[in-house]
Amino acid sequence: MLITSCNTGNVVDYRKNLTEIKGEYIPINELIGRPYEILIKDNLLIYVDPYEGLLLSVFDIVNDCFSGRYLSRGNGPGEALPPLILLPSDQKNQFCVYQPNKQTFSAVSLPDFLLTDLVRLDSKNSWFPSNVKKTKDFFVCVGMIENGMFGFYDQDFNPVFEGGKYPFDGESRNRREAYMVYQGYLCTNSANNKFAFGCAYSDYLAFYEIKNNELVVKKAYFSKDANVTYGSGTLDSGETYTRLFQKDDTVINYKSSFGSNTYCYMLFSGKTNEEAGNSFSGDSNYIIVFDWDGNHIRTFQSDCEIYYFYVDEENNLIYAIVRGDNGEGNVAKFRI
Repeated sequence: MLITSCNTGNVVDYRKNLTEIKGEYIPINELIGRPYEILIKDNLLIYVDPYEGLLLSVFDIVNDCFSGRYLSRGNGPGEALPPLILLPSDQKNQFCVYQPNKQTFSAVSLPDFLLTDLVRLDSKNSWFPSNVKKTKDFFVCVGMIENGMFGFYDQDFNPVFEGGKYPFDGESRNRREAYMVYQGYLCTNSANNKFAFGCAYSDYLAFYEIKNNELVVKKAYFSKDANVTYGSGTLDSGETYTRLFQKDDTVINYKSSFGSNTYCYMLFSGKTNEEAGNSFSGDSNYIIVFDWDGNHIRTFQSDCEIYYFYVDEENNLIYAIVRGDNGEGNVAKFRI
């Protein structure tokens, strides 16, 4: 598959067209620990908040009440293993879950929250995706891709092709090191075959389109490589392992994403680890909005640190998992 590119080397002026937004906490007394991932389906706010063997918590945003906890933790039928990635579904009364540790893509039916495994991706090839998102005709994944930055499955989860190049000197690294150094967040448009990817530790952000058997780079922003090292560490037991090492002056860039048919929303920090107090999300409080050709439209600046978010464009709201005043995870909504 050929790759063409244009408009590379730009820097996102994320403070341009900036609007400040103020969060309103949703009083969910049942929150446990630090919730993560967030999705809205059929007026239900669904988030991952493991507690007493159950993984999902649900809040009814119409009736303003907690609905309950669902989805048992485990390896058996109808069970799941964290971490979980929540994905929308075109099917009525259904959403999807990807389990990286099980390499399993599953469907969850509503209102009973029954989980049905659809496919084990490691039975297809050795990409071992850490994340999977859907465009109109493809499932895009990042992981241990042999010949590219991304892997692409068809709608039946058959591997189709690999594509994309790692930025900076990524192509000279082995595939695991390149994946770790340039890890980041996928953002997809389910109405067409456009998607974006933003790196967590470099400022690389690129917008792609799969078109006429070519992976086209619509626009790419980058100026600074990742200030991290990839190497070995040693456990107390003496066992060695490989991992990514950050520094106090490592800049945190893109930390989460949300894609609609109209816009790509990227959560951004721009702070160093030291400036952010080594926080979970890099003290991210900017949501940068782009069109699907990669043009910057506007930026929202929240009054609190955001971990994960979901945009309700119809009602002009952003729902988010945020860092509360007590340092714990809370759910908030922002009017935009």
